[in-house]
Amino acid sequence: MGSTRTVRNGCDGNKGFETPPTSPRDNLGPMPAELRIYHIAAGRMKEFVSLFHDEVAPARRANGFEVIGPWIHEGESQFVWIAGYDGELSWDEAVRRYYDSPERRGLTRDPLDLIESVETRMLGKK
Repeated sequence: MGSTRTVRNGCDGNKGFETPPTSPRDNLGPMPAELRIYHIAAGRMKEFVSLFHDEVAPARRANGFEVIGPWIHEGESQFVWIAGYDGELSWDEAVRRYYDSPERRGLTRDPLDLIESVETRMLGKK
């Protein structure tokens, strides 16, 4: 596995945390990407993290998406990650293909069962 890099707080160079690189890309550039913030149901974070790592992220990757992150904010029960796509299809077509795929349909449970709310923001052109 790759090395870790220190992410510093912009105001105080002494405050930082270690985060492993999760993508071969150093920067998203023009690749369409979507910031996804999930508010996880109380007491369900561990279960959600397991589902995401074992099933959701591999299903996304199998359908041409990059999975960047995730980051967890325990105090707010937030699970944050970025989905990127740099393939032949448009963003909307790639998303449809993912949700219609055997990998997504084959998840052992619907992730929405563990999520109270979802916020999304496009970070690159669609």
